[in-house]
Parts: sequence; structure tokens; C-alpha cells
Amino acid sequence: MDNLEVALPLVHFKVRDAATKHVRVRRIRLYGEQLREFVERWDLLKRGTEIRVPSRLWSASYDEICSYLRSIFQADGYVTVSRSNGNEAGMVAFAVISERWTEDVQLLLNTIGIYSRRT
Repeated sequence: MDNLEVALPLVHFKVRDAATKHVRVRRIRLYGEQLREFVERWDLLKRGTEIRVPSRLWSASYDEICSYLRSIFQADGYVTVSRSNGNEAGMVAFAVISERWTEDVQLLLNTIGIYSRRT
């Protein structure tokens, strides 16, 4: 919430806790005309298979890229651990509908030195 107040100081919002089995989730809904410029600048109106990494991120700073990636994994990410024959393997992943968006995200991960695979 502190970051929200810095990035969008006059935005209207509603916060509610959501019940889940394993983690505490807080849903924050933003609304109001003051969001228009931000939404358009970051190309956030696309939905479903049309979602892509915003073009401005291809020349963004390291910190901006990390913040964008962090937001994806916070919203759509998960961690899984598999155990087989006494060995453990962990995976950090995210699940979204747009294959082209996952390709873009993979390229962004590479730009900050993180190897990834898509499945």
C-alpha cells in the first residue's frame, strides 16, 4: 500500500481480504479517471491472449523491469516442489493465457540474467 500511495497518490481504491486455503490474499481494486494516463502509458487495457509486455519496458531500467516481473509473479505466480527418489526440485512459475506474453516475459527475465523455460 505504501508503494501504491507513492505511484498513484490520488487514486481511489477498495481493499478486501480473500479467503484461500494456503495463503493470505489481499485484493486491491483501483478505480477512477486519474488512472487513465497510467493505464494507457503501460498498455494495460489488453486482455487474454492480446496481453504483451509493454513496449516501454524494452528500454526500461533494471529496477523497472524487476518491478514489472515481480508484479506478474505476485499476481499469477506459484511455487512448487517435487520429490522423487530422495531428490527434491523446486520451480517458481506463473500461469497465464497468453503464450506471446510468456515469450516476452522470458526475454525480460533473460535481460536481468535469469534463465527460464516455458512449458
